[in-house]
Amino acid sequence: MILGKLAFYLNVFTVGVLSLWLSLIFIGITFRLSGSVLSTFTAKAKRRILWFIVLTPWLIAVIVTLVLMMPARLDSYANGFIATLVHWHHAYTFSLTSWHALTMALFSSVFIFGVIHRMLSVRKNLHRLDLLAQFSTTDDQASEILESNWLSTIESRLPQAFTAGLFQPRCYVTTGLRDSISTNEYTIIQLHEQAHRRRFDPLKKLLFAFFGSFFSRVIGEQLNVAMELAMEQCADEAVLNTGKEASAIAKTLLKVTRLTMAHTPKQASVQPACDFLTPQLDERVTYLMREQKGRAFPVLITSCLFVLVTVVCLLSVDTLHHVTEQFFIH
Repeated sequence: MILGKLAFYLNVFTVGVLSLWLSLIFIGITFRLSGSVLSTFTAKAKRRILWFIVLTPWLIAVIVTLVLMMPARLDSYANGFIATLVHWHHAYTFSLTSWHALTMALFSSVFIFGVIHRMLSVRKNLHRLDLLAQFSTTDDQASEILESNWLSTIESRLPQAFTAGLFQPRCYVTTGLRDSISTNEYTIIQLHEQAHRRRFDPLKKLLFAFFGSFFSRVIGEQLNVAMELAMEQCADEAVLNTGKEASAIAKTLLKVTRLTMAHTPKQASVQPACDFLTPQLDERVTYLMREQKGRAFPVLITSCLFVLVTVVCLLSVDTLHHVTEQFFIH
């Protein structure tokens, strides 16, 4: 049995874990039921919505924890209005054989495993990126398009273009692709990859995948696919904003697709990377050719959803705690 401040902090962690799990479930179900609505928004709005989905559970967990544990920490609020509605029993008592400890241990194991797995993956791919840099050369043809010559060419027959690197991303194009397309098409590809580099999309892709990994595997995969599409559409739109015609960008996408299909299935050189060619070709072409790109970020809807999920999680954690107390002894 642990008493005092240490017990309080362990209980705070337990409340945070329960809140996080419940909010992940509620928001995951909401995304599962309404994920198709994403196609009605602009690419920029979709990115914001997806970040809202993966980050909101963590913020809700913090809010619920503060609301539940504040009355116990601040004696002046111990008998306040909030404490009469929701509160945490035995805030300064923690047993290592209780269900609280089991909950904390399970989440800690999952979290630590996820962090280690991502760190090892990043380390491995950074090593691959270093090797890639050694076998690539700076493309002088890109000096007027990509600032600081951030475009490199790779001697390979496989037609491929991608952006890789976390804190200093670089754009890569194979000679097999460069030699098979026109100057205008090459410019479009360069501008597309430059948009990824300016936004640090490889780093954001990695962070998004990390937060998305706390959802179920099915939901996590759907979130990653949706974010990949949104990133590519944003990069396509960035090319469009430079004055390039939508039809020219679409034709470049289709041509690169045909070139790639003539070779063996490609594999990204480094992950996380942002490839010029992605499986969502139809969605990208359709988005490019639309005059109205979609709706803006739904501030009112997301705000209402945030408040609703927060209240539901707050009541659910409190109810779950009281119900479980009937079956487990601290």
